[in-house]
Amino acid sequence: MILNQWSGAGAAFSIRLLDTNYSGNCLKVRRSSDNTEQDIGFSSGSIDVASLESFCSATDGFVSKWYDQSGNANDLAMATQGTQPKIVTSGITHTNGTNPTVTFTSTKRLGLTSDLSGNQPWTVASVWSYESGYEIQPLTYNSDSGGSCIITYGAPGGYYLYVASNTKYSQYNGTLPNYATSVFIAYTGYQTAVINGSALTPFAGNQNNSSGDFQSMGGNTGTRGHTGTIQELIFWSSDLGADAFLIDDNLNAYFLAH
Repeated sequence: MILNQWSGAGAAFSIRLLDTNYSGNCLKVRRSSDNTEQDIGFSSGSIDVASLESFCSATDGFVSKWYDQSGNANDLAMATQGTQPKIVTSGITHTNGTNPTVTFTSTKRLGLTSDLSGNQPWTVASVWSYESGYEIQPLTYNSDSGGSCIITYGAPGGYYLYVASNTKYSQYNGTLPNYATSVFIAYTGYQTAVINGSALTPFAGNQNNSSGDFQSMGGNTGTRGHTGTIQELIFWSSDLGADAFLIDDNLNAYFLAH
């Protein structure tokens, strides 16, 4: 499993089991019929869809907590019901391909228990989809001062890799796939970005200012946020650039190949 092969993650979230040593749950879900919450575990290496749909039973299900599989208990959570992302509609689990997924809109997000420092080398692997015309924010700086995030789409000239408020690391021109695996690495002086097995070529930027902390998944406290789905996000506070393609291959084989 990916965390057994690349250890030392600061936080790790997925609809699949990431570590053979992890024995906790996947998500805590709130059903809309009576606002009862229940932990949902894993079955055969993926979220237990049968238990999830049995619990929600013809109603909607929202994620109130996404458990950290890194061992650091740095969970993602959201107590405000109207801000919780969705995973079940009318008893049916959301999917991308054949795999379950969590669905976000620009007003939905989950906050980390503890901030993740951007003021160091870091590597982020994530699996997401997005709706054209909206931003992609798998991991964000939790403020409205510029909507800082690892990746955002729709700005003039291309899409951008961010780490702190209004401070871009690199600008990449082109069009993103609507459904993708991605690995981003930021370290002193330069960056690496791999999406669906291909490296992106920077157009401009390469600024090195990593003063911000990452605080939430799916958006910030303002109006900017992710509109689409997220299936996995892993953060390492280290430079794994030498293995960027191997990490992306791992994500790609599980998610895009099914």
